[in-house]
Amino acid sequence: MITLLFGKDGRYSVLSGMEKMHSAVAASMGPSGRNFFFEERDNTYLSKDGATIARFIHGAGLIDKFERAGASLLRRASQKTEEEAGDGTTQSTVLAYAMAMRGKEFVNEGANVIAIERGMRKAYDEVVKHLEGLKREAKDRQAWENVAYISSRDRKVAEIIGEAMERVGPEGFIRVDTGDDWIDHEMKLEVKEGMTFPRGYTHDIEINDFKKLTCTLKNCRILVTDHQLMTENDAKELVRISNAVYAAGHKEIVIIAKKFAGIMIDFIMQTNSKFIATKGQESMRVLTIEAPGYGSSFTDEFCDDIAVITGAKFIGERQGGKLKYVTIDDLGTCQLVESSKKETHIIGLSDNQMAVSTRLAQIEAQYDNATGELEKRRMEERKAALTSGVAIITVGGRNTENIGEKKARVDDAKLATRCAYDEGIVPGGGVSYVKAADALALDGEESGERLGVEIVKDALLSPLMTIARNCCLDPEVTVMKAQNLLPEETLNMNTGRSYPVNAFNEGIVDPLKVLKSALLNAIETALIFLTTETVGVSIPEDKNGRPIMELIKGDAQDAIQPRRASKIFGGIFTAKKP
Repeated sequence: MITLLFGKDGRYSVLSGMEKMHSAVAASMGPSGRNFFFEERDNTYLSKDGATIARFIHGAGLIDKFERAGASLLRRASQKTEEEAGDGTTQSTVLAYAMAMRGKEFVNEGANVIAIERGMRKAYDEVVKHLEGLKREAKDRQAWENVAYISSRDRKVAEIIGEAMERVGPEGFIRVDTGDDWIDHEMKLEVKEGMTFPRGYTHDIEINDFKKLTCTLKNCRILVTDHQLMTENDAKELVRISNAVYAAGHKEIVIIAKKFAGIMIDFIMQTNSKFIATKGQESMRVLTIEAPGYGSSFTDEFCDDIAVITGAKFIGERQGGKLKYVTIDDLGTCQLVESSKKETHIIGLSDNQMAVSTRLAQIEAQYDNATGELEKRRMEERKAALTSGVAIITVGGRNTENIGEKKARVDDAKLATRCAYDEGIVPGGGVSYVKAADALALDGEESGERLGVEIVKDALLSPLMTIARNCCLDPEVTVMKAQNLLPEETLNMNTGRSYPVNAFNEGIVDPLKVLKSALLNAIETALIFLTTETVGVSIPEDKNGRPIMELIKGDAQDAIQPRRASKIFGGIFTAKKP
């Protein structure tokens, strides 16, 4: 059964869910932000991460389907920001809700929504220009630690992030993992020999980490070849190899080949589907990656480098290698492989370091003898891949709640620091938004566009006001102080009072990329709400065809008792599905 709400009624029902989402997320913002404690599937968790809070409230926190639709809409802002910048999820939620609240007044009074949209987008462009004028580069360890500290609110986390980026390089791979031994409560940093190259998994079904959208395998076997795997015979050979690996006690295999097509896609899907269905009891988990490089000779060289770092035998066509002769002894071993849509990180075994050093010496000699620019660039790419290294941060804790919350903060700090390196930093604590709001002019635009600019201008104050409120400070007084600051200054609110400091000297900074992403996604989300005139949800029916409400998550014992829709949605239009 489809239930519809129109106009103000529809927007207010959605806004109710947005308000509940905002209240929970906003409480975690700033140096004095509160924790969100929740239960899910008989486990309890603790979090200050906006995206985690939004996920729970959207998934299981609301019963009313209209409110859930509102929460889902607001979650969109935090999701997109997390995907683009890795941090700023709470800011995007606070901004989007503030814009929706301010904008609904104008829309309800009959303002031109299309003109409002133009005004909001123009305001975004002006804000970005102003923020660009405030930024400074973040190319040293001190700047990285400052950003990591603001994101995680933990000096130890900041120091480890700074050290990791210094040791593997700003663009090196940093993995955050959970410690196996909970007795060790401290975080550890370990840098291992590894390899990074710009190729990712072949098919989405290979994903096993749905938060980061990656496939991560540990202690797996690896087959490296430059063959194009497309035929039924190729699939049969891979089944044979996989069965041999499974019989040897391994349940995960990585296959790197020049191309996967035809029946091989069915092999990938069926193997991984069976692994998931049987929980690894009757099948292998397979990760397939197309070989890196361009041109036959370069692909061969790159694949041979992968074979060296993993201890595998390179099965090359030009070397006469054939799949039908491959045995388990020809496969390499990886401590860890993490593959996203665009790139893959491999960590080999420590006893292969001598072979890696020898290969690097060979590449250096080839580089010295190279005559063409293209050949030299290929050598540089191979050397960079082999020497990139991998930093592994292991997070320990006293219990599940503590470990999960700490790991989320370390992940956010890592991503925020990368954003700072990419596009620079600006004064933090919401102050840069306030400075940008002061620079927005309401003159010279048509009335509808002025309203759009006003919506953004007012919303830009909300992050600082939220932080001040959580610090038990007067929000309006705090905003007035921020409006009188110098361009390089911000407000320090760590001590329960606000006073001006140099943002860059004190390390109270935000990555510019995070602020831009949070604002843009907040505007996009608010515009969806403001341009909505009809809201529809699907209401389940009981066995007699009467509409009921029930929880989406959980099993039968979690469901609430059926109630008539007239008691919940009295007076609204209800239409059955055709």
